[in-house]
Amino acid sequence: MNADKIAQDIECPLFVAHGKDNLLHPVDESVQFFEVAAEPKELYIIDGKHNDFIYNEQPVFKELVGELKGFFGRI
Repeated sequence: MNADKIAQDIECPLFVAHGKDNLLHPVDESVQFFEVAAEPKELYIIDGKHNDFIYNEQPVFKELVGELKGFFGRI
C-alpha cells in the first residue's frame, strides 16, 4: 500500500513523528505523507533514529510527549 495515496483520506487529526536519522525508513517518507494529508496535522522531527528515544525517562521522549499534548490540546 502506498501511504501517500491514502493520506488525503484520513479524516482525523494527524500527528506524524519521525526520527531524522532513521536508516530503516527515511524521514522523507514521513514528510511526503505529511504534505499530502489534510488538516489538522503536525510534523515533528525527532533528533534520533527510530527507537532510540522511546524510553519514558529520556528527554527526547519527554519532548515528544509534550508536543503530542500540545497538538491534541489545540484541536
